[in-house]
Amino acid sequence: MVESTEAAVSIENVSRGAIRLWLVSLVLIHRPNILTKSYYLYLPTYVTPTGKTTLLKIILGRLIPDSGRVLVFGKEPHSAGHTVPGSDVGYAPQETALYDDLSIAETLQFHATLHGMDDQTFKERKAWIMTFLDLPPESRIVGTLSGGQKRRVSLSVALLHGPKMLILDEPSVGVDPLVRSKIWNYLREIALSGVTVIVTTHYIEEARMADRVAFMRHGSILEEGVPDKLMRKYKRDTLEDVFLLLCKSSDQSVLNQDNNNNSYNNNLEATTSTDFFDVMVSDNNNKDNNNNNNSKSPDNNSNGLNSENEEIEPMYSVNDNYDLNEKSSLLNHKDQRNQFTKNLQQVMAMAKRKLTQIFRNKVVLSFELLSPTFQIVLFFICIGSTPKNLNFAVVNNDIGMGAPFNLNLGTQYISFLSQSPLFEINYFNNTIDAVNSIKNGYNYGAMIIPENFTSTLPLRFQDPTDTALVNQSNINLYLDYSNYQIVVLIEQQMQLSFEAFGESYNMSLNPIIMEPPVYGTTSTNLLSFLAPGMISLIIFAHSIAITAVSFVKEKSDGSLDRIYAIGVNTKIIIAGHFLGHMVLLIVQTTVLMLITIFGFKVPIQGDLALVIAMIMLLGSVGMGMGLVISSVSTQETEAIQLSLATYFPTLLLSGVIAPLESIPKWFIWASYGLPTTWAAKVLRDLMIKGSSFVYRDVWKGFLIVISWAIFVLTLSTFLMKSKQSNSSWFKKKSN
Repeated sequence: MVESTEAAVSIENVSRGAIRLWLVSLVLIHRPNILTKSYYLYLPTYVTPTGKTTLLKIILGRLIPDSGRVLVFGKEPHSAGHTVPGSDVGYAPQETALYDDLSIAETLQFHATLHGMDDQTFKERKAWIMTFLDLPPESRIVGTLSGGQKRRVSLSVALLHGPKMLILDEPSVGVDPLVRSKIWNYLREIALSGVTVIVTTHYIEEARMADRVAFMRHGSILEEGVPDKLMRKYKRDTLEDVFLLLCKSSDQSVLNQDNNNNSYNNNLEATTSTDFFDVMVSDNNNKDNNNNNNSKSPDNNSNGLNSENEEIEPMYSVNDNYDLNEKSSLLNHKDQRNQFTKNLQQVMAMAKRKLTQIFRNKVVLSFELLSPTFQIVLFFICIGSTPKNLNFAVVNNDIGMGAPFNLNLGTQYISFLSQSPLFEINYFNNTIDAVNSIKNGYNYGAMIIPENFTSTLPLRFQDPTDTALVNQSNINLYLDYSNYQIVVLIEQQMQLSFEAFGESYNMSLNPIIMEPPVYGTTSTNLLSFLAPGMISLIIFAHSIAITAVSFVKEKSDGSLDRIYAIGVNTKIIIAGHFLGHMVLLIVQTTVLMLITIFGFKVPIQGDLALVIAMIMLLGSVGMGMGLVISSVSTQETEAIQLSLATYFPTLLLSGVIAPLESIPKWFIWASYGLPTTWAAKVLRDLMIKGSSFVYRDVWKGFLIVISWAIFVLTLSTFLMKSKQSNSSWFKKKSN
């Protein structure tokens, strides 16, 4: 038997931004002899808009008030051992707050798992809710439902686990009248069983379902009382007519007051919205009447409201043997696993839900799988290889040597150049035409071989100090320096071809002998240098993008608020997102490595397991960075812009497209502070050098990347906790 007068919800001197509740604004008291009562919730004068959604979030513990306190079942939300937020509360926000990529059955299963419901109870509750709310077939995808159907699914999520308190923010919007009537009847039935019900609505006539109503306009209560008695008092047939009359009277009083005080208008805003807060709470105590008479209630408040102070007849008979404390949630608390197991269960549910969304959204899935594949293929085809078939002009004026030598060294040298795939040789008769072809953009360079090249070149090797011989054996080279990288390649290849040409005649003045490479091979090219960095950069960029955008969407559609109301903490949410995207990261890494190794024959000299481990770690850093971006973003466009803002500095500073040694020493610290710099460095050491883990740069790189992963995941958790509690950065506009 309940003998306590403890309030279900008590709000004392609460303020949050523009919302001010100066006195105890909502006190739901268990009264004797009245099984189901409806109480009103009001806001004081000069508050616009009414702030009802903000207040509901404060009750749920989703927002922390700037001052004052809120008690739910006698304790502040988030108190140790308190189940608010948690499974004792069912919350249906003003938004539908559903995942469009899940089916109805998957949606209900997801929330049942978060609440820890056993399978049998879940099946029974699901079967009843599907019938009661007339839901579409459970296999229907939520995104294909109409607005009214989504509203019913949202309500079903709030009712699923049979909470002790039900908070519904405009649950009947977009619902047909028959289902709306069933909803209200059910709310009265569960109030009869001891469930506290808080409902907001904009439908004036719907408020007649309550025992008492309060009309609010401009944040001020115009009138409150019993619906039927209000209609008799003002001689109107509907509550809507009563409200219209009160509005007209209020406007006239404001106009009169303006004549005396011009500053009054600064506290009002032109709005015609009306909010009703219908709160149903039951008790069965018909004893200790004296104690209850001393309790605070909306009828004996001192706020100066125009109240009729009339006693309301009980709507239902009272069962004296009913004990509210025996009412419990449908959750089987005796069989609940320990907290660690419960948290793990919630993490797996979050990860499964995220994976289902990813693999069901064909556009996103195609982008995440095909985009990195397409990028790495384009890289190997277009960037990684050495340029080929460069148009190159040649003027061979060498007259050679006749019998008995029959030799033309100019022609021989040209033949060595032609063996390189770099050149596409174009012959010209004179220097002027060859140079003009460069100016007109037809050739990248021109080589002019002198007339006596064959006869003077051997003599030059015998006497390199003879200026006349040197001048007559020089080859003149004209190049287009507007494309510097091409110029470097041409110069390099001409030197290599001339060395090969000289060695064929045992003519060489080069004292340098190239020994076998310490690392790599003589065939190592630009592709080998760029590939490790490009692989790491592609994985990093895609990991940022997928987590940043998807997390922002959950914040904007209200689904994150519902998760927090269940009592799921920030660490579990972050871990669930991370684990769900990790599966996609594994697939992306596998595809990239298969293309690299088997598609384009890029050799990996070191341990393949270490290569994959580094790519996975860097992807983890990217996912953590995406969660950080989503924590500070309120719109998807903001998340995309911030993702791009991180990508280009990373591309330029990580030594992916140019050696780190080309960066000025005074700015090199910025490069060594990035995880992608060390990832690219480690991958080059593993893939090209074949280094082991004990190599200094390898283990140091692993240590730095792991530190980055821990840092960004910790930072994202901290930022999300700040948002959840009281950070003004993330305050959402409430109605």
